[in-house]
Amino acid sequence: QKAPDEPLWVGTDLGASRYDGNDWSLRHSRRWLLSDRVRDIAFDQNGNAWIATSGGVSVIKRTQVTLEQKARYYYNIMVQRHVRQPYLVEKCRFRIPGDTTTWEPNDDDNDGQYTSMYLAMESYRYAVTKDPEARKNASNAFNALKFLQTVTETEGFIARTVIPSTWTRMADPNMIISEREWADIILREPREKKVEDHWLLSGDGKWLWKRGTSSDEITGHMYGYLFYYEFVAEPGERDEVKWHILRIVDYIIDNGYVLVDIDGTHTEWGVWAPQYLNDNPDWAGERGINSVEILSFLKLAWHVSGNEYYQEEYQKLLNLYNYRNNIVHAKTTQPAWRTYIDDELLALAWPALIFYEEDPELQDLYRRSLDNWYNALKNDDNPYFYFLYNALADNELNLERSVKLLQDNPLDLIRWRVDNSKREDLTLTRSPILEDIQTSRLVPPGERGIMRWDNNPWAAVQGDGGYTESDGVYWLLGYWMGVIMD
Repeated sequence: QKAPDEPLWVGTDLGASRYDGNDWSLRHSRRWLLSDRVRDIAFDQNGNAWIATSGGVSVIKRTQVTLEQKARYYYNIMVQRHVRQPYLVEKCRFRIPGDTTTWEPNDDDNDGQYTSMYLAMESYRYAVTKDPEARKNASNAFNALKFLQTVTETEGFIARTVIPSTWTRMADPNMIISEREWADIILREPREKKVEDHWLLSGDGKWLWKRGTSSDEITGHMYGYLFYYEFVAEPGERDEVKWHILRIVDYIIDNGYVLVDIDGTHTEWGVWAPQYLNDNPDWAGERGINSVEILSFLKLAWHVSGNEYYQEEYQKLLNLYNYRNNIVHAKTTQPAWRTYIDDELLALAWPALIFYEEDPELQDLYRRSLDNWYNALKNDDNPYFYFLYNALADNELNLERSVKLLQDNPLDLIRWRVDNSKREDLTLTRSPILEDIQTSRLVPPGERGIMRWDNNPWAAVQGDGGYTESDGVYWLLGYWMGVIMD
């Protein structure tokens, strides 16, 4: 079927294919169609495509919006369904797939990290616009993240997340693990830590807070604090941010560079100590990235406090414990170890090191490692990573591509299941990540699932069937980083 502007549309059992004379694209999944089994296609005078499927008639309409309007559209979705007490920002879930009237707040292990990325996004927005709304939101997010520490009533341990104590549904509910079950778990994951009481009641009885905090959370927190401190906080607020950062960093240092949970042992992933990263083969995959993380924490602590103690610890790890060599290839490209989570965590850790390091030799070292990180992901179509690399490396790479990627991102943030594994224009591969089934060509954002920047964009099958919705912060973070660089 020919559309008014001449592209060719073809109905298939896998969706509606569109050919513009150069490239094929595919509109499929519940994001676009009631069913992928297309029976007929017709066009109205405005160029809207009316598509008859086995599940009913869908319409794909033409609407022109600016990126600024798109940002406000996502922002409104986030405000409506994705901010929950005490001001954590994350995905929501639906009782009925895709039915936004049935939405419910949802908890996630990474609530702290992703609220921190929201904090950074609002800090960027405030730096550009001076909008009081952005400042207020950033302050609310910082206070929520600070609460994740104070709710634990410890010297510096941070909860993964909190939920009201009245909730009866949560991720990883408390449970008893039998010896047989534990043996099976250890067989699959030797580093797993046995935790039965994931959720603990706060001192005032109003909250349940979650243990087991990972290195991801601390890295995310520090990233958000950095930009809140630089772009938003007034002098008095800066002191509050400073002491909060130092409380967490001191807790890590005092416990031998591990994150000690309330049971007196380190959490499963909260490890930055030399005896693990340098001497334990089980931690070889995390050696580079965790070295970058802890060095960035120490550099941030030194920057906000001026206390040479943190610089001394920083130099000790670099030189006495050889973290200088650990970080040269912080981004691993070995298919068995590679993850996009590491790409994101390095993105969160690099700014403190590169912005605040004054030693030319170390600046050169960090730049080489940053370049290795970028070269590993330069074909992944990630505007946030592209903008960040340009900001850190003083470059102007992939700028036009980044704008196109922001443009192509779907307005629908529902995480519909998108299956590209049966497409005849793609082949399947186990690259770049060994464990995932991936496509040989990276399809545009409009043809793949909604994902955050720590997800694998090459994955052939994405989404969860429409049971959850993204908060849109991943797109907004990339957008405002691009704006602040302009």
